[in-house]
Amino acid sequence: MNKIIAIANHKSGVGKTTTAVNFAVSLALMEKKTLLIDCDPHAQATRYIGLDPKAMKYCLYHFYKKEAIFSEVVKNTEIDLLDIIPASFQLLKIDNHPHEFKLNEHSLRLRLNDVRNKYDYIIIDCPSSLRFLTISALSVSDDMIIPYYLPLCSFTGLAYFLGTVRYLKQHLSIPLRITGILLTMCNHINEVDQYYPKHTTFPLQRFLLKTTIPPDVFIHDSFVKRKPVGLYDIGSKGSEKFLNLALEIDTLFET
Repeated sequence: MNKIIAIANHKSGVGKTTTAVNFAVSLALMEKKTLLIDCDPHAQATRYIGLDPKAMKYCLYHFYKKEAIFSEVVKNTEIDLLDIIPASFQLLKIDNHPHEFKLNEHSLRLRLNDVRNKYDYIIIDCPSSLRFLTISALSVSDDMIIPYYLPLCSFTGLAYFLGTVRYLKQHLSIPLRITGILLTMCNHINEVDQYYPKHTTFPLQRFLLKTTIPPDVFIHDSFVKRKPVGLYDIGSKGSEKFLNLALEIDTLFET
């Protein structure tokens, strides 16, 4: 079994990159061979994992353009079973003008066809938008996890995002499945009741994952130190929760 999972939300500030990196690290700590793809021009996942985008000779930009093969763009990390394809600001050129590079929504899928079977999981950190790079990442993915910060996100916005995803599935004929909504900076799933409109028809509860990611100073500090929380402090609450997330998702796919 191997799965490609996109971590996506069109809203910024919801913990998307934090989730992508720490989820990938947790899968690797569970002895799952994992590849993290940083698909965001801001390259925060690349930095969080401890790499300098400016020091990379090749990155996802060159992989898209076929200027480098997989073995040239993939980088090892501190964790034996975790690799990364780093990002750089150059990805903005692709996001803004994909057709100038003769790219379409399926380009990343075609580039990954020969390597996806080398990994148990491929995790993609998507930009906070619904432009080319995100659509390309969604088109190659089997599943999607949506990080969701209750005070920041509206249910109307979430419904719009999911509606757009459904349109992309039909328009691009892709098998993308919404694995679940991950509540971030949230201590317990019941907190959703404080924000959930009483008369809404949106079936939020149906999508919620059991695991929530709480506010945790160790997660914040690990991001600042550019060291994933599972390496920064394996005994922290944040590390425990991301391990729980990895176990929940892995168990879900095995059933």
